[in-house]
Amino acid sequence: MRKLSNQKGFTVVEVIVAAVILVVVAVALLGLYGSNFRWIVGAGYKTEAIDAAKSEIDGKIATGTTDNLDSITFSFDGTIPAKVDVYHTVKVFGTIIDGIGNSTVGSEQVELRTFIPKNL
Repeated sequence: MRKLSNQKGFTVVEVIVAAVILVVVAVALLGLYGSNFRWIVGAGYKTEAIDAAKSEIDGKIATGTTDNLDSITFSFDGTIPAKVDVYHTVKVFGTIIDGIGNSTVGSEQVELRTFIPKNL
């Protein structure tokens, strides 16, 4: 067998080492893909539950079943960055509406609460 002085290329050992490195990187990336995919699916279930709760609240508003009057009180202690010191309480009357939503496939359940101010 003749030896060529201008041989260029990789040896078998170099090719095997490169293949092993490639396999290790591919396995690590596939593991990340699987866990990220589960996270994305879970976020989709939670979004579906939130949409169901919003629909329930919208339905209560549309049918007018939100006649109970409630109020929210805001107290200011002067720490608001303003040109004048504010030391008082503001009471806003309105309706508090609750909505519960479940995802159809996953086990996500969400409870939402909203406040709609009323003109008195």
